[in-house]
Amino acid sequence: MIDLEPLEYDLQEYVCEDGNWLDHPLVRRELRSKEDIAKANEEFQIKTRRIVEAVDEHNWEQFIFLHERPHRPDAVLLLIEEFGVAGKQLWPVVGEVWCDTENVRRYFDFWRDIWAMADTDRELVMSDQERDALALLPERFKIWRGVSHADAVRGYSWTLNQDLAR
Repeated sequence: MIDLEPLEYDLQEYVCEDGNWLDHPLVRRELRSKEDIAKANEEFQIKTRRIVEAVDEHNWEQFIFLHERPHRPDAVLLLIEEFGVAGKQLWPVVGEVWCDTENVRRYFDFWRDIWAMADTDRELVMSDQERDALALLPERFKIWRGVSHADAVRGYSWTLNQDLAR
């Protein structure tokens, strides 16, 4: 384990127990050398400044994507709870985070609550092309879900492609 003393104070509590991995919402990286610590500090300082700029400019997409991928749902919650972002400003960002998410299961409750939100602008979670494709579907159609165990049936990822589900 290396000496973490030069690591930014705000990052220190996000170092994993073995001391070799940093998992902060703005910086995720291995910590194997003083150079790694210096890079983590620099990245944190840059992203922190850019976060402030994004908030000042109401650039919510930039705000979200300055956060590391596993922490983006938490960043969406910040938008909603801290900055009051809703409607036409919220849903396109939610759509981007949804499409970029690699671990829906980790944030299952978050996604359940997001998709249950009543909002007239929720269709903006889709792109224009996606909304056009949805409008062309018949009133009733089959969707498929590929699962490896019974609990997964209630998941959030579905497809129109039966082969893909298999």
